[in-house]
Amino acid sequence: MCDAAWFAVAWAKSNPANPTLLKNRRRIKHLVVGIDFAYTDPQFLEEWQDSDVARVYFTENFTFHPKIYLFRKGDIGIALVGSSNFTQGGLAKNEEANVKLLGGWHSEIFQSLKARCEGWWESGQRITAELLADYKVDWEIRQQLLHALKPQFPPGATELLSLSWEDFVENIANDSLYAARLDLLKSAESMFCRDEPNFKYLLPAEHRAIAGVPRASDKSDIDWKLFGSMTGFGTFYNIINSKPASIAKALKCIPLAGPIHHGHYEKFCEKFQRAFEGKKRVGGVPSASRLLAMKRPDYFVCVNRENSRGLAADLGYAASSLTLANYWERVVQPILGSRWWNSTRPSHRISRRREPELWDSRVAMLDGLYYRPPQ
Repeated sequence: MCDAAWFAVAWAKSNPANPTLLKNRRRIKHLVVGIDFAYTDPQFLEEWQDSDVARVYFTENFTFHPKIYLFRKGDIGIALVGSSNFTQGGLAKNEEANVKLLGGWHSEIFQSLKARCEGWWESGQRITAELLADYKVDWEIRQQLLHALKPQFPPGATELLSLSWEDFVENIANDSLYAARLDLLKSAESMFCRDEPNFKYLLPAEHRAIAGVPRASDKSDIDWKLFGSMTGFGTFYNIINSKPASIAKALKCIPLAGPIHHGHYEKFCEKFQRAFEGKKRVGGVPSASRLLAMKRPDYFVCVNRENSRGLAADLGYAASSLTLANYWERVVQPILGSRWWNSTRPSHRISRRREPELWDSRVAMLDGLYYRPPQ
């Protein structure tokens, strides 16, 4: 039996190991659990409500994703570090990979792990009744989406929303530009994930690439007109070139990682439309959703003239009725309830057709399924 323990995990659920954890709670020095995507079971959090040693960690800037189990027995340190969350899947059912470390407690590695756990704990939030009540609301919403109940889907929606991940892959990967699309989104991700992740600080050619308005002189191996070319929208082109900071303010409203809520989207729309003040033409769904799809391809698809009819038919709305005001309700919300969107991210070991990359960009990649060249 250990003398002390420190845990930091992305998610936790009630599982066969939970009674042992609770029985030995006096040995726990710090317990930090993530609540991203409302995946952690609120029942687990209830068992640690008002505890002096347990906290939850959440930030809109990134996903909290560690799995560290650290123990001290006298002067001996033991740690398990790897992929296992404190869930039934992570501890028993899934194929996981973890490294066991054993050595002197005062060695650098164990002190570093301890400091990391304590740092997250210091930045975390106490599990209060108020926090639990708010979290349960998010958790209940997620459960409804996971079950993908038919009443949540628009009346005219087709089988798109009920596709399994395997069937989704088969449909999307048939696109002749499948690899090119993934390469483009990977490149866009690298632009947003630099040390200063702000659209304002990108190079002018990168502004145009993200916006889908590349110049012929912008040398690139990537066809940035994929996912909706905006080159015909002169007002948007001029803003991207002369006032990129105004677009940056809008994009900053969308978290780079973690869950995106309707409130994030509403703030984006407000600032996006403000960028067009005084202009004869204003930004709409094509230009706005292009930017959103480049920053968060796991939540947004660029809806444009070439794919709007097919998307509208399969999501159950009239193509001509789509606006920025109802894009979240008619496009994003139904997709968040689909089977394939809620599937587990494929592992690199079993991946085929670059499935982990596809999963990371699964909503934006719908463009390849519905794109129809202009006649």
